[in-house]
Amino acid sequence: MGLGTAALAAGLVCVAPCPFAQVALADDSGLSAVQLASVKQALTQALKNINPAIKGQARVLAISQAITAIATDALAKSGAAALVSVVAAADSLVPATIAVPAALSAAVSSGVAVPIAVAEVTTGAVDGGAPPAMAVQTVIAASAQQNLPTTDVGSGLGAAAASVAQSNPSAAVEISTTVANVAPSGMTQSYATSVISSGGSPQLADKSVQPPSAVVGGTVNNVNTVTLPASQPAGTQSGATSAGGQGSTQSITGNPSVGTSNAALPPCNNPSCS
Repeated sequence: MGLGTAALAAGLVCVAPCPFAQVALADDSGLSAVQLASVKQALTQALKNINPAIKGQARVLAISQAITAIATDALAKSGAAALVSVVAAADSLVPATIAVPAALSAAVSSGVAVPIAVAEVTTGAVDGGAPPAMAVQTVIAASAQQNLPTTDVGSGLGAAAASVAQSNPSAAVEISTTVANVAPSGMTQSYATSVISSGGSPQLADKSVQPPSAVVGGTVNNVNTVTLPASQPAGTQSGATSAGGQGSTQSITGNPSVGTSNAALPPCNNPSCS
């Protein structure tokens, strides 16, 4: 789904943390078909090169490091425009719970503004086939691990929702209801503001500030909490999880057989993440 032709613009020129500025997204057309194929081939080869004897958290870390390295290289060559495509490609190979934190870490470490990094990574995860609720929960959890400002994260998620709504309104609604269920209050406010400033509808923004009554995980107020693998790319902190609502929780640890919202994670075909 296109993110439009907006580039970094005056909307981001303000004193940090600038929580309610419009998030000007990079154009995801920055990668040609040849470049995209090259990125996917590099990801596939990097995963094949991981020693099959490496298992468990060590394997998760090795996969994360491979994705981070390739994302960093793509960012250096094409800027933030590469993020959507890189995350979508990674999502087709490994679960979003591994691909998203690695790509987000690479983006922030490469100097991409947090709201833009979050917006591009979230959109890429949805483009790659991750359920929108899982994408949002994983972004929030990864952002907590990486100590990213909650208002900036909310702004990025809002921009992603406004973009996703252009081609997949139901996915955008799922993003908003997930924010309502699991995001801290400061994040929901910046999210709602960003949805509007990024061209989204007031109705879409309003869903994020409603009481957490959406059905997630099968019952009302039963909100799943994404728990990321303890081993993360360099520069991140482990042990943090996204904020959850009332009810039971369900961990996601990079095992492709574990799901969120009672749905299976995208298959981890190459290599096995177990």
